[in-house]
Amino acid sequence: MRLIRLTSREPTAVFDSAFNENLVLPPNSKIALQSVAAGVEQKDLIIDGTNNEIQYQIATGVGRNIFVPEGQYQAINTDDLLRYITRELNKSCDYRTTDATQKMLGIQWLAEKNQDKKVSIGYKIGRYGAHTNSWTFTNTSSIQALSTTFRATEAVNPTTDNTRNCILPYLVSRGNGFIRCRTGTLSAGTAADQEGIGYIIGLTDNLDATGADLDTDDFTYAIHVTIVGGQKLYRVYADGVYDPTYDTNMNTYVGDDADNEHQEITINGNTIDINIYRTGQNTPTTLVSYQIADATPPPAGEVETKLRPFFVFRGGNVNANCNFIRATPSPYGDQPPDLQQPDIVGLGAPPRPPAASEGANFLFFESDQLSDFLGYNSQRIPLNGTILAYTLNYIADSEFPIPQEADAFLVLLDSLQLQSYDSFSKTQEPSGGQRKNILTVIPSSNETGTLVYEPSYPTFIDLDNANPIFLRNIRARILRNDYSPVEVQGLSSMVLLVDN
Repeated sequence: MRLIRLTSREPTAVFDSAFNENLVLPPNSKIALQSVAAGVEQKDLIIDGTNNEIQYQIATGVGRNIFVPEGQYQAINTDDLLRYITRELNKSCDYRTTDATQKMLGIQWLAEKNQDKKVSIGYKIGRYGAHTNSWTFTNTSSIQALSTTFRATEAVNPTTDNTRNCILPYLVSRGNGFIRCRTGTLSAGTAADQEGIGYIIGLTDNLDATGADLDTDDFTYAIHVTIVGGQKLYRVYADGVYDPTYDTNMNTYVGDDADNEHQEITINGNTIDINIYRTGQNTPTTLVSYQIADATPPPAGEVETKLRPFFVFRGGNVNANCNFIRATPSPYGDQPPDLQQPDIVGLGAPPRPPAASEGANFLFFESDQLSDFLGYNSQRIPLNGTILAYTLNYIADSEFPIPQEADAFLVLLDSLQLQSYDSFSKTQEPSGGQRKNILTVIPSSNETGTLVYEPSYPTFIDLDNANPIFLRNIRARILRNDYSPVEVQGLSSMVLLVDN
């Protein structure tokens, strides 16, 4: 039996060892791994108050800063880090009248690893419009009158249930997304009380709700536009429960008038705001603002706050309808194909996203520790000036290590033909299994930062050599279980045993 020690200082665990004389492996030799030791470099980052700030600008005079939650991040939990960054970016997108433009309206951010294994931090703007042809109408319809008008198909008879509804099967933008409308007709008709009057505008988190089963419990956030004791009134629902605390009178109403008041429910950064727009005012009156609760860590998926718009009509269409429907669906995933234009502008018009045009953009990391960890070569992107774009993705310069699906390393011996086989495939369905020069598989965690492996009983693999093998050079590699390189630091060593 022979012992051969290989050493390497190569940063990707490649052993390329040369010897002064031939190593002769007799016929019918066998080879095994006796031990291996390598300092596997773990990319990690400790986030604290000194390095957790990110600043950005999406247009001149429209910028925000965020703070990434403190903690320790490694390759194994970078998905959590990117979800935190996504969450914090979206939470920062509140509407401010002091912004130079209204570009925040309809925005949504997403931080992810792209198909090239690079971090991508970017934003898009939801398509603002009525999206009339995309709504699912149940005992309701849309007509074009003063503006796009939603109403019940029943003309006169009121109802106190939710069977006359319409649902937009798209999420609203998570950073700053909304559903809004303007009162068209509002009268009591033959209704016995407020429950059978008017209409309800809302957002629901029940993504499975259909027109056939939409229930009051699905009113995650809603406004009931109704009449109580002759007074036109706004009533607020949250999590399916009516809260009289926020009852607010409607100040201005003329049947089917362009100056009637607007209602709006918006994801406004970190809050859900229940808003109305009084006649002649283009800034909202907020009836109530609900803080969005955070999960720790954020759940998988593009966004964790998922809400869809809906309307319910309690009155018949001669007594209740609304018009000037506007929504900003999420720009990620499926998009509604249709838009409804033109828009109203001027005094009393609610704010709307600006026309698609380039703005001055930049992204800035407070610390190069965070930018380096994510794969960016500089703290500021671009290094100087700004990037002119309407929407933008900031793509990292280098690949980010992807955590292994299972903790294991491979030792490959490139200099010799080994009788080893591997069924590994990069696709979901197993395919392409073939012979590989695998000397051993090390079932060791990739979290410790040090790889030390010495099996109790080395497993010898036949070389099936009928003749002696003469070696002056032995090349071996340590790889991750998906055949991607391993980054190591310092001196690595490997001990081989040869028997015959």
